[in-house]
Amino acid sequence: MATARQRVRLAAIRARGRKAFVWRQGVLGFGIPYAVAMGLIMPWLTGYSRPFPGHPVLHVTAMIVFYAPLGVLAGFWWGRWMWRYYESKNWFEPPSKD
Repeated sequence: MATARQRVRLAAIRARGRKAFVWRQGVLGFGIPYAVAMGLIMPWLTGYSRPFPGHPVLHVTAMIVFYAPLGVLAGFWWGRWMWRYYESKNWFEPPSKD
């Protein structure tokens, strides 16, 4: 359950709208960092197979470009899912003065 302070913050977020929430929290807050992290981690996890011999920066850049669309889609999905979750829990409602 959200505290009164969190509910005030969530009410302000809701006032900006779902689209702003999905882009800020989902795509920019989750999707893009996911794409960059995967682009940096996957070459290390896969043993750095070197599709571009002698050019590790080019390899990492290619991995980030590859994961960017996946990150945007994952962020969009995650943002919409979180919006629905907050709505279902009534966390966007301002705190009562009782």
